[in-house]
Amino acid sequence: MTYDLLNLTFNEPTASEVSLTDHLAKTIHQFQKQRKTIHQFQKQRREGLFHLCMIAYGLHRHNLEKSKAKQGGNARDQVYKPIFKQWYEDKRLKQVYGEIANFTLYAMSGRLLNYVRWHFDRKYIQALPASLGALYECSQILFTQGDSATAVSRQRFAMALTKPIRDGSRNNAIINPNVSRQEIQNYRQEAPTKQAAKSKSAASTETQYPTWLLRPTKIKF
Repeated sequence: MTYDLLNLTFNEPTASEVSLTDHLAKTIHQFQKQRKTIHQFQKQRREGLFHLCMIAYGLHRHNLEKSKAKQGGNARDQVYKPIFKQWYEDKRLKQVYGEIANFTLYAMSGRLLNYVRWHFDRKYIQALPASLGALYECSQILFTQGDSATAVSRQRFAMALTKPIRDGSRNNAIINPNVSRQEIQNYRQEAPTKQAAKSKSAASTETQYPTWLLRPTKIKF
């Protein structure tokens, strides 16, 4: 089985779909060309990027191994297999993804695409940004250093993706096709601060009862 060039299902690619072959390398370069040359069709450029991200996600998932030195890897002490790194170099994939560290940005963006497709309505794929930087930053609302999403991070991401905000001219969620990486970074930094402030405010409010409410006979639980 080879990677499906025609359909963006956003399924996690299987090992056979992203086996380290000449065909897959040519496919990757093809999508990069699509991204760079079709200037007038934003949809095709976007699809080219999303395909590259999904392929990177599959390659990332199937080409990690435990670091023998137990250092220098991801949060789980995993590193890319030597055979993958050699294939990556031989097939000139730096021309597409950049250095391995930059490749990981594509992989995490692919992981995000997979998550959005299967945890939300498909229409929300269209709400995601079309730039790699912003797409990756969105993934970091959910995932940090490759760790699993938490209940809090899932909720925060869902609000950023689905809850409209008023900006004076339109109703958009925080995550929208035109959002910049810096705007998502700002959201990531502000959200915990605002939540902490809200919790502190709520705690403060709870302690400021009128004296007559503190009588034991008047309190209802």
